[in-house]
Parts: sequence; C-alpha cells; structure tokens
Amino acid sequence: MKKIILIGMGLVPMLIFSVSNASDSLKQYHLHPVRVIADGPQASIGKVSSILKPQNSESVSEAIKMSPGLSISYGSRDESNLKIRGFRKNENLILMDGRPLNSGYFGNVDLSKILIDDIAEIRIIKGPASALYGTSTMGGVVNLISKKEEHRLALETGLSRNLVNSQRISTAQKIGDFSYKASIMREERRPYPLAKDFEPTVFENGKLRDHSYQKSWHIDIDSNWLLNDLHEMGLDLGYSTIPYKKIPSSIYSWDYGTYKDWYRANASLGMDFASAVNSNLRGQLYFDAAGDTFERFRDLNHQILELSSRMESINIGIAPVFELRRDGILNLGSRNEYRRVTRKDNGNYSEWTTNHAVVGSIYSQYEAEIIPALSYAISLSMAYYGHSKSDRVRFYPEPSAAITWNHSENISTMLSLGINSSIPTMRQFFSAENGNPDLLASSAKKIELTHKRNLGLNTILDMAIYFNDVRNLIDRKNNRYENIYKV
Repeated sequence: MKKIILIGMGLVPMLIFSVSNASDSLKQYHLHPVRVIADGPQASIGKVSSILKPQNSESVSEAIKMSPGLSISYGSRDESNLKIRGFRKNENLILMDGRPLNSGYFGNVDLSKILIDDIAEIRIIKGPASALYGTSTMGGVVNLISKKEEHRLALETGLSRNLVNSQRISTAQKIGDFSYKASIMREERRPYPLAKDFEPTVFENGKLRDHSYQKSWHIDIDSNWLLNDLHEMGLDLGYSTIPYKKIPSSIYSWDYGTYKDWYRANASLGMDFASAVNSNLRGQLYFDAAGDTFERFRDLNHQILELSSRMESINIGIAPVFELRRDGILNLGSRNEYRRVTRKDNGNYSEWTTNHAVVGSIYSQYEAEIIPALSYAISLSMAYYGHSKSDRVRFYPEPSAAITWNHSENISTMLSLGINSSIPTMRQFFSAENGNPDLLASSAKKIELTHKRNLGLNTILDMAIYFNDVRNLIDRKNNRYENIYKV
C-alpha cells in the first residue's frame, strides 16, 4: 500500500505539468453552477455507485435504505443515523448540490428532516472518494441533487401512508437569461400505527405511537443568471423550522423529550466563469446554520425537567475550483470551512459556551483516456484542521487513484484506491464530560473493485469487492474520547 501511495503522490505533479495543447478529447458535463463538483465522464475517482430516485419515499432517510450497504437507525433524540458499509454517521459526508451540510455538535446530518419533495436524485459513493469532495469522506459521500422545474404557479397537496400530509405552493420560471424557483411547504406527520402484535406497557398504550406528531415548514428560493451566454451565477436560500415536537420515548421508562424552535437555514452563492475555451473557474460561497432546544422530562406531564439544552451551530465555507481541459481534465481547487458551535444548558454549560474549528483541503486531480475504452484519474489532497483549544494546525495527505475499463456501452469495470479521512466532531473535541482536544483525524485505506452491467428491462447488475483498513478510529475509553490505533 505504501508503494502505491508514493507513486500516486509523485505522479500528480508530473501530470499537472504535462498537459499539452491538443484538442479536448473528453466531453464535459457540468451541473447547476451552485454545484461545484463537476461530473467526470469516465474515470473520476469516487464514481457514483448508486443513483436513487426517491419517487415513492416519505423522507430522504427512507429512500437511502434502498441502496445496498447503507443502513438507517434512529437515536434517542429521534434523529436518523446513517451508516455506509459499517462506517458511522459522523464519518460520512452529506452534500446538497455539492454543498456540505452542517453536521452540528454531534457530527450528524439528520436526513429524516430533509424534504424529499425537492430532491430529484440521491448519488452515493461508498468506495474511495475523489479529493474534489474535500475531506471527511472516510465512510462515503451522499450528494442530494435538487429538482429542476419550470411552471408559473403550482399548488400541490398530498396524503401518503402513515398519515403524512403536505401542502406546497411553488413557482419556477425562466425569463430571458434569468431563472428562478421558489416554494413554501407545510408538512404534517401524524402519529403512526404500531404493529398489531404490540403488547402495551405502562409507558406506551399501543394503537398509535405516542409523541410522534410533527409539523414543519420549509421555504426555498433558488435563482440563476446566465451572463453573456458564457458565465453563470446562482443564489440559493433555504429555511426549515419545526416549532415544537415531542419525541417518541422508551416504552419501558419515564423518559420524554421535546424539541423547541428547531431550524435549519442556508444560503449559497455559486458561479461558473469560462476563462477560456478550454478552461473555467467555478466556486461556491456558502452559509449553513442550525439550532434547537432539547428538553428531557421524567414524567408524562412534562413537569420534572431533567435537561434543557440549547445548541446553535454555524458553518461558513468557500470552495473555488479551476478546471483546464486539453488532452485530459485538470482540476485545482480547495475547500475551506469555518465551524462554530454555541451551547447552554442546565448542566455543565450554565453559561453560553462557544467553540470553533477550521477544516479544509487543497487538492489537484487529473483524469484522461489511455485508449478510448480505458481511462484513469489520480488526485492528491492536503487536508487540514485546527480548533479553538489548540494552537496547532494538523495536516494530512489524502491521495487517490482509479482506472476504468468500459467494455461496452452497458458494461464497465473500475479499480479505485485511496486514503480518506474523518475529522473529529465538535463533541469529540470539546465535550466537558469526555472531550479530547488532542484527537487525530481517523483515516481509512480503501480499495474497491466494481463491475457494472446493464441487463436491460430496467435491471442493472452492480458488484463490488472492497477492503478498508481503518486507523486512529475514535471511541470512548475510560469515559474520554481516544484514538484507537488500528481496526
């Protein structure tokens, strides 16, 4: 493994300086300008292993369960927890149109709170991930792609199983070089029925699940400008809120939780400027905030308050990318993010306490054809992080490479390998009970061989053989987070 990594690190600088002036031999497919990750046509590292179209699902978390190797569980705060091939919730990167979502204090993006109505497809990477995605991709990558629509005015109402009903007003139009999409939605999830063979307890009487009612509101505004038929700019704004929600509790104890004033807010400015016929500069400036008040009671009437905790988290990031297309495709870029968490509760944080961290990476990636049916990609990233309880900034390399053989239009094989990392969560760094500011990033050496074959009749055979070697995994030891050397 060490020899392979050293070869990859040596090849990147040579490839950067060996791009010739020949004509472009690879087609380019760019997403909406706010999505700063372009889809490489052939040998991009971290090729999407699953594309889900969540047409009949009630939530993103439900749709994701359709992909092999992924599982969803629910925690004590009614939050969804995603695992990819056994990697835990905080070891996966969740994106919305290429923008990292705020994972908050616990390092988890609650997919059950993301509206499914605005999602066109879900792209999942389970093996080695390209440097273009940034760091924190040790487990994998989930990229949620929003819908593109065009209609003057639409009023939609729906009622699905488990008594989930929604109302949505939206408009989406293109006016010359300007286009926009705006929507406001109300969603109501009523208590769902328990299994017929459920045996009632003192704490849960059966029939409908207690404390499972939820009402939420969502507002989204997206706009896009085309400049001189060459350049594009996009501005996206979003806000979601759950004013009050009781949390389903244990059926064996007096343990009742509630959320108050839960919200998510985001804004992103994206651009894609064509600097020449065969090059462009694209990028994204984004803001993502989240907050809630969590309360836990020890009685049914919510009179005995055990915990009241207010959390606020903010992420601010910038991700510029320069792309050059000649004999191959060269990407040079970086992703830099500032994270801040503020909390107050009736326990260890009687006063407002603020901690922050900086996370990012600088990377290069090159991909090209060897022959028309055979292509390769290679990338190198230097990731970094630092935080408010240490003066030290840590750096670590993340090399990766892939080679793809397209046997025919319907058959392809890919071999990919790389090192992907996971930065400690804000809780693992800063928790008053068990935090450790000296933690190292976890990392995994990943190798994957995939074979995909379209069998027709809407059937695809997708096989994968993979190996992961994890180092510095983080877990609690003697009531403190520590790095475990090897797993």
